[in-house]
Amino acid sequence: MPKRTTEAQPAESLPDAAARAAIREDLGTTILVEAAAGTGKTASLVDRMVALVATGRTTVDRLSAVTFTVRAAAQLKQRFQNALESALRGERNEQARERLAEALGHLDSCFVGTIHAFGARLLRERPVEAGVDPGFAEMDDPEDGAARRAAWDGFAEELFLTADPLLARLIELQIKLNDLPESFKTVCENSDVEIPIGARVPEPDFSAARREVEAFLERAAATVPGEAPPGGWNEFEHAIRRAGRLRQLLQAESGADFVQILRVLRSGAVQKAAPAPLRKTFERLREDVIKPALASWGEYVYPDVCAVLAEARERYRAWRRREGRTNFQDLLLCARDLLRDHPDVRTALFKRFTPVLVDEFQDTDPIQAEILFYLTGSDPEE
Repeated sequence: MPKRTTEAQPAESLPDAAARAAIREDLGTTILVEAAAGTGKTASLVDRMVALVATGRTTVDRLSAVTFTVRAAAQLKQRFQNALESALRGERNEQARERLAEALGHLDSCFVGTIHAFGARLLRERPVEAGVDPGFAEMDDPEDGAARRAAWDGFAEELFLTADPLLARLIELQIKLNDLPESFKTVCENSDVEIPIGARVPEPDFSAARREVEAFLERAAATVPGEAPPGGWNEFEHAIRRAGRLRQLLQAESGADFVQILRVLRSGAVQKAAPAPLRKTFERLREDVIKPALASWGEYVYPDVCAVLAEARERYRAWRRREGRTNFQDLLLCARDLLRDHPDVRTALFKRFTPVLVDEFQDTDPIQAEILFYLTGSDPEE
């Protein structure tokens, strides 16, 4: 479908007319349509929906069309209704007319909606097997965000009140709970991905790195004015002064304390503001010492941070289950698990929701695609 359809050029005269006809007429074959924007993909999808009903290949209550926005779903349903009405006016075959009229009379039984709404529909069909509350309430993004933030705050408070060893370890590593909400959001939004805590590695030996950093700080301190210049300290001068104060205040042999100094110096803005005689030396220090040291520290603390995030995510998941709430990711994961883990349910839903037409299939993620493949593959009973 390479070209746009215009009033001056009807679909029948286009070079891809045969492909368009196959979409309308080859109703027993799964078809993937690739075409540019504006070439009529959605119009062809609607044509196929009408043809499926008119020929008796399916009934409107079994027909499902999946889109990726609520607005697109509303538009698609309206276009389907308009197309059914138009087809009914022009249809001469009595059986086809009856089917089209029946479809119009029961249009509300046809599923046209987002992939998340489709997942919810599957779960409401079989809540017991899916392990969800039959009366579960769906959470939109703002509701999920507010509940997730409240869950994190409650989790953090409980860590303090119970003197949880997880918190004690974070304090030892000088990792602040206030620095983790964004990471918590990320792991919650990717709840299908297991958090790989992995094996612990030995604490990094920063002896050589510490010597190089301290030597550089001694040299750099000599370039910093004793009093603030008229324009104030630049990025480099401010960083050197702050790193110097940290050297005096923190424990010399503490890896966590040394990392605080490294974080002050890692910024590219600090490097750009360095005086010309020190710029190349500082660039080498950042690339060969500071960045590798921070990377090794990150590898060292990774299991401890992941343990906290995994526990917080699991508690939020348990809260949603307990309260009968589902976010968008829950809808997809529970629907996927329902189809994957219950062959008898998959067979029943295959018959209940077939065929399934998908607008903008390229926008599906792996979980969404898996749900659709379970319902559009070969008949499970064959």
